[in-house]
Amino acid sequence: MINADDFYGAASYRILAEQLLRPGAGSVAEHALVGFPLAATLSPDGPVSRGICTVDPEGFLSGIREVLEVEREGDDARLRDDAGAWQRLPGATPVSLNFWGFTPDVLEALAAGFERFLAQNAASPNAEYYLLSAVQALVDGRRARVRVLGGGGPWAGLTYPGDRPRLVELLAALTARGVYPRELWA
Repeated sequence: MINADDFYGAASYRILAEQLLRPGAGSVAEHALVGFPLAATLSPDGPVSRGICTVDPEGFLSGIREVLEVEREGDDARLRDDAGAWQRLPGATPVSLNFWGFTPDVLEALAAGFERFLAQNAASPNAEYYLLSAVQALVDGRRARVRVLGGGGPWAGLTYPGDRPRLVELLAALTARGVYPRELWA
């Protein structure tokens, strides 16, 4: 599962495919997430939303939260917390850009979670069922584990109009190096 406004790079697809081909190692579902270093995902044009990840020593996701206002601060970043205060965050912090490798059993879990969400939020037209919250509930309930994979990319996103020329430049450079063909539909 990926976002339509992000370019994840061929390496992301390779490492996720390799992970999904490995047999599961336990009694709970095992999913995967390609994580990216926070500093590499920030737009110079303004704040972005990111899924801030906490990863355990074995490389599994232990926590993920949606932060709606993250921006560059030197080589690191800062985010606005729920109280409105700015908090500094290291640029190497892994983040989710919604590059997930789920096994089919996630569909039942997402459907059940969505039913609970609707029951709790039916009167709120602005409520949003965040995928990250659903994944966190699976992890918290020990119904799934999520391996966080590094080494993907290069990543580029389109949040602001100024992001487009940087994406075009990246794609042109990758094409010039032969990573991607000049004619995709030939």
